[in-house]
Amino acid sequence: MSFKPQHRLSYALELYDSEFSGEVHNRCIIHQAYYAALNQVQYEIENRLFFIVDDEDRKKQSHKAFIDACENQLGKLVAGDVRRQLLVSIVNNLRRAKRLRETADYRLDSNIDKTSAQVALRHAQEIFDTLEQFD
Repeated sequence: MSFKPQHRLSYALELYDSEFSGEVHNRCIIHQAYYAALNQVQYEIENRLFFIVDDEDRKKQSHKAFIDACENQLGKLVAGDVRRQLLVSIVNNLRRAKRLRETADYRLDSNIDKTSAQVALRHAQEIFDTLEQFD
């Protein structure tokens, strides 16, 4: 794979640090940050973690299918397993980033500021960092 989700996250960070500003700019940052995180979760599930993803859900609601795959894996881990907390963090951050992305992409009446973009980037970076810790 020549294009990696990290490239998308790096691009979102470059956008954030650029001299450009404004609501369109912030919406683009949120969009890129979310898809970087989602793409990384998908890549990890398919190539390293091998969580079961429901094929029907994947066709109809691919974003939800990957979140559900992580949640389903939670039920397979015993209490006290460090990976439980890591998965909870991944799921929560992905849901938060998804809500921000949906607002940025579809709620044209919502004001999307630089703080919202910063929060989306933080959620995405936390997902990347947490996935690195997951064995």
